[in-house]
Amino acid sequence: MSMGRQVVGEPRSPSWSIVLFVLLWTSTVIVPLCNPEPAVAFPTNQDPDVKLTGGDLPQEIKIIDVNYDSLPDLVTVNDNGNDLSFFFQKADRTFNTTPDFSLFIGETPTSAVLEDFNRDGLLDIVAIDGGCFPWPFNCNTTIFYQRPDYSYPVIADQVIGRRDIVPRTLAAGDYNSDGLLDFAMSGGFTGRIFVYLQLLSGGFPDNPDWILSTPDMGAFGLASADLNDDGLDDLVLANHDSWSISLYYQKSNHTLPLVPDLNLSTGDGPVHVTPGDLNSDGLVDLAVTNGMEGTFSLFHQRSNYTFPTSPDQKISTGGTGNFVPMHAAIGDVSGDGFVDIVISRATKTTASVYLQNPGGGFPSTASFILNAPSRQAAIGDLNGDGLNDIAMSIYYEPFVNETIYLFYQEPPGLPPSTTLSIGTPRIDDTLPLVTSSTSLSFNVIDRSGTGIDSTYYRINGGPWWTYQVGTTFNLPNEGLNTIDFYSIDNTSNVEPTQTRYIAVDNTPPTSNLSVGDPHLQSSTLWVSPFTNLTLSAEDKPSTSAGVNQTVYRIWNSSGWSQWLYSNSFRLNDEGENIVEFSSEDRLGNVESTQNVSMIVDGTPPTTFVSAPFLLNGSRALTLVAIDLGVGVSSTRFSLDGGPWQGYTEIVYLPGDVNHQVLYRSEDLLGSLEAERSLFLPKATPGPLTFLQVGDPKHGTLPVFVTSSTLLTLTPTDRSGSGINTTLYSIDGGQWMKYSDLFTLSGEGIHQVSFYSIDNLGQNGSADVAALVLDDTGPDVTISAEAGRHVVRDGSHYATSSSTFSFEAYDRGLLPVGVADVEYQLWTPSGWSPLTSFSAPFFLGEPEGDRYIRYHGTDLLGTVGVVKNITILVDDTPPYTTIELGSPRHEDYIAPDTALTIVSTDAGPEPVGLYNVEYRLDSDTTWMRYTSPIRLAGLQDGPHEVRYRGTDLLGNIEVERVTSVFLDGSPPVTTVPDAPEDITRETILTLAATDSGSGVNITQYRIDDGVWMVYAGGFTLDEGDHDILYKSVDNLGNTEDEKHLRVTVLEVHQEEVNHKPLVATVFAIILAILGLLSSWRRPWQGKRGRFAVVKTFAFISIPFILAEALTGILSHITGELSIPPLLGLGTVIDVCVLLAGLSVLVYHSRTSGKSSAL
Repeated sequence: MSMGRQVVGEPRSPSWSIVLFVLLWTSTVIVPLCNPEPAVAFPTNQDPDVKLTGGDLPQEIKIIDVNYDSLPDLVTVNDNGNDLSFFFQKADRTFNTTPDFSLFIGETPTSAVLEDFNRDGLLDIVAIDGGCFPWPFNCNTTIFYQRPDYSYPVIADQVIGRRDIVPRTLAAGDYNSDGLLDFAMSGGFTGRIFVYLQLLSGGFPDNPDWILSTPDMGAFGLASADLNDDGLDDLVLANHDSWSISLYYQKSNHTLPLVPDLNLSTGDGPVHVTPGDLNSDGLVDLAVTNGMEGTFSLFHQRSNYTFPTSPDQKISTGGTGNFVPMHAAIGDVSGDGFVDIVISRATKTTASVYLQNPGGGFPSTASFILNAPSRQAAIGDLNGDGLNDIAMSIYYEPFVNETIYLFYQEPPGLPPSTTLSIGTPRIDDTLPLVTSSTSLSFNVIDRSGTGIDSTYYRINGGPWWTYQVGTTFNLPNEGLNTIDFYSIDNTSNVEPTQTRYIAVDNTPPTSNLSVGDPHLQSSTLWVSPFTNLTLSAEDKPSTSAGVNQTVYRIWNSSGWSQWLYSNSFRLNDEGENIVEFSSEDRLGNVESTQNVSMIVDGTPPTTFVSAPFLLNGSRALTLVAIDLGVGVSSTRFSLDGGPWQGYTEIVYLPGDVNHQVLYRSEDLLGSLEAERSLFLPKATPGPLTFLQVGDPKHGTLPVFVTSSTLLTLTPTDRSGSGINTTLYSIDGGQWMKYSDLFTLSGEGIHQVSFYSIDNLGQNGSADVAALVLDDTGPDVTISAEAGRHVVRDGSHYATSSSTFSFEAYDRGLLPVGVADVEYQLWTPSGWSPLTSFSAPFFLGEPEGDRYIRYHGTDLLGTVGVVKNITILVDDTPPYTTIELGSPRHEDYIAPDTALTIVSTDAGPEPVGLYNVEYRLDSDTTWMRYTSPIRLAGLQDGPHEVRYRGTDLLGNIEVERVTSVFLDGSPPVTTVPDAPEDITRETILTLAATDSGSGVNITQYRIDDGVWMVYAGGFTLDEGDHDILYKSVDNLGNTEDEKHLRVTVLEVHQEEVNHKPLVATVFAIILAILGLLSSWRRPWQGKRGRFAVVKTFAFISIPFILAEALTGILSHITGELSIPPLLGLGTVIDVCVLLAGLSVLVYHSRTSGKSSAL
């Protein structure tokens, strides 16, 4: 509210107008000058405007016009580069991205000064290198004089080298007041300062003129300034080890003291000191960076040119050790006319800027941050707009080549600048690539210094949303997305709408397993140990992130083994192998695991041979190949050294000659059996012998038997003499005399040879029979429907509708094969009958424990191991609830209120929770719940959260719904019906409204007083007042402070002017006395009315009129008012009265005398 007008009638005079003008001029001109509002020109978290690629690891940076074209240039001192880099500003106020010129200095230069040392009007260079440690190397000081064409010589004009100096920092000044510039250097851990005085003949001596001692062995930052305003150059040094700075004042005899005049305590590990006027009092102050402590200290020079022994202010910068912070630059970077401080932090990723407070001093936290891991900063106007900019030497940033960052100060009054911050996962390609889980937020730069009112954004041309500071949002739609956004400041400066394009990729890659040769795909995939398996992955569509890696693991009889895929691989373990594989893209989208089951078969077939004699005397050669894996491809044989030929049917051989048979088989994967041989002797006239195989048996060639199968040999006599003996041999062993039934032992192939001898001594032809012994029963495994059976903590879970199946594998060295699988179910009513398995089955209700007993039987009737399994039946889905966190008021929540979904699996035997899903409002896509939900970014108003749980068996809960009211807007407080004129009796009231959770509290404060809870109307004392007020709703949404400036007028009670009354009374008195006097003493002793009137008019009327006129004048103008009692009005009235009375007395006397005469 503006200054109120005056409401009562005080006497007015020109003096009040002058006073009022002075007050107004003071409040509008002087006060702002004394207490300026800082114009924050550099924004928070700002990236550099320009990046330049300079030398390697620059230590120092300087802004200076090197080539005298009236444009500021940049110079860096490069530690690893061993040189100085020069960037000359071009006419368009830009710089080349690489140095225009580099000047070799020496081993790891640490500091340089650029001054006109030889007084020729040109800029010379003195530089030091620090690469002389360890000794005995020299630390050189190199001097380059600038040439008239503004160039520098390649070879230094002078080199000064000493082994006892390990220089850190250079300073230049006239230290002996001879009009010539000298230089000094701090000696690092030598603990000394070395001063070189310029020779009158030019140049510098080879040895220092003065060596100044320091308090410790850590002489670091050195600076030169007139520290006591005596017109002489002094030195100040940062002592790293003693936590102090030392001041060396130049004496009147123009020398520097060999020991410090003053030591001031700083903080832990000071590394640099910067002189400058920090408080605009015309005196040099000091800023010291304390690297090991992570602070900087400020020392203000007093009016008597002294400094305090401890800092006036010490401010933390965050981070300690390794010279953090490193350097303080002083200059006005906010455009308010007051110096600010820029702190460089070499091993941190940011620099801190501290803007001077309006009333002096600096804030305890950084005003804003610059993204620059800098060693040193320089301040100056780099683009000619009259505003100071910041140049920074970037000492260390991994994988970044730019070594100079430039930050340009922006002029005040500009609209905000909004940047979109993209979280992780993200990939910066041509377009940023993110997922729907990537958090997005906005950073807004206030370029007017008035504050930000609002930020708005929309996605893919949809409705505009108000961005809530400190919140994040996501992009749910896969593919290319557009985000439009802009901000408005508190003076209604509207930023032009910006558009960012972001690609969302939620789809993982697709992997494929290619199976090389040999392989066979039937109902089962068969491979050999020599089959190459190759994995490939593809990420689609065009906006995808691309494949990052493919992983796989192999399951076989040895268990799981896991690998990161790089090249083709093979499977070496025979039998069933499972290859699981999955690919991940660069955003972390992981493909669902795929698996391929295959059987590795590297074992060739086994070929059985039979060649019994027939009654006609010939032999019937029969070859049968058995392959327990992929199957037989072919069987081949060679007869009596002849060629190999395929076997397809029985081959009849002449029995009157000997035969040599070679044979072998090959499976469908190319595994070739080792060559086998059989010698068949020619027929003899002796007996024929036949082998009879008892039960159990299976097959003909080969014949499968068990160890209990009885074998019988039956001879046939062909000579009529009778059978003398029958002999047999097993597996080429000793010949035994057959006397009774016999059996075989030991699983595998057995060759039974046998023949008989008649009574004439004739041997019969020897025959061979191949038998396979198999005593091992089948192994049966049970499997359930995919996704409907879970093994957890050793227990098996399924639903009542989960289907179960059996797979049986006959075991043994050469198994005969499976004949049947049988099983029984146990329910609460008992065991079911033994049932032959023919189709998948389910367990049915109710929930609880179930038992399955099962076994397999092979073709020989051998029963395998009887197995049992317990199944826990669970048909009950989880039970899910939602918990509303804080802040919360009834069903009202704030944008940052955490909505926590809690789900527990239910049922008598719960399998456990698989996942929880949720969706908001009308969304149709369910999202997996992983962490508390926040509704930040959504519009205020009612919202529905739908959620459900799913257990590990796929039992899905019926969705539940919770309704909430989102309230992210603070209340609005007003001062209703505030009168224009405010007095001490005026009652001011505050009214707050909130469209959401309701107003919780309204607070206000008067001027600099404490915040008070508003409970009703209040009044104010006379004078100017600032009323600050705000309201908070029931969720803690706090209104921005509002400000009302009022002037409470001093109301003066209007005093009654008694002057007219006094004048009237006095006029009446004069009239009465005048009439009496005129009556008693008429004019000249005459009698009559005319004489009385004439006398009255002469002696009383003038005075009566005087009283009347002054009374009327006072009544009209307020002049001559009474009170004051002794004022001019009283004096005039009394004087007129006395004058009138005097005339009356005189008249009475003179008239009497006249009558007497």
